[in-house]
Amino acid sequence: LREARIKVKDVKCTPGASGFFHAIISIEAKPGDGNIALMTALTTHIKHAVVVDDDVDIQNPMEVEWAIATRVQADKDVVIVRNLSAKPLDPSLDVVTGTLPTTAKMGIDATMPAHLPRERFARIKYLMEDELDVSHILNDDTAMSETAEEADITQLANDIEQLLSGNDPLYYSEIVKQYWTLGLQNVGQALSILHGKGVLWKDHLGRLCLRDSAHAAEPPTSKFTS
Repeated sequence: LREARIKVKDVKCTPGASGFFHAIISIEAKPGDGNIALMTALTTHIKHAVVVDDDVDIQNPMEVEWAIATRVQADKDVVIVRNLSAKPLDPSLDVVTGTLPTTAKMGIDATMPAHLPRERFARIKYLMEDELDVSHILNDDTAMSETAEEADITQLANDIEQLLSGNDPLYYSEIVKQYWTLGLQNVGQALSILHGKGVLWKDHLGRLCLRDSAHAAEPPTSKFTS
């Protein structure tokens, strides 16, 4: 890659592909460098390659998947090259005795398109995300009880309204934690009832509260007049 004048930040041959067939490549990309890096990588034993910008941590599979999800248009950024030399270790090959095997190789250019502003591809940072604890939702396999199917949605809405009337504003995750055993879908339906009644509001931090409470944020005013 360096011989091809690509500014390489990092390369990882992934263990899921036996550390042999797949490569993820992080580069400091100039226009066209994504394709050059792919073609260069595919001339080696690499069968499938992904190229990302140097803001992506290629040691983190979720970051690589995020780059593919947000920076790739399949009809423009996926390259398939047929009949390249292959290693016989690949069990998917159609091997003919006495001939060298060939294979199709694929590359994904997950670098930011050069003609689009980089600001479009910045990570979203959610307000207070570091302070929210959702581990009980992600990790509790036994949280959903048999009572979830029998929950009285109207009563649940009343309970949540009462909870908010006697407490400081609560984040959605905090309300879910209170009523998790009744079922996430039921909690959502109960909140929808409160929205429909017009009693549910938010404070300036996005926490749920009652519309007539002292915590309720003022709705934004439009600079346009009718």
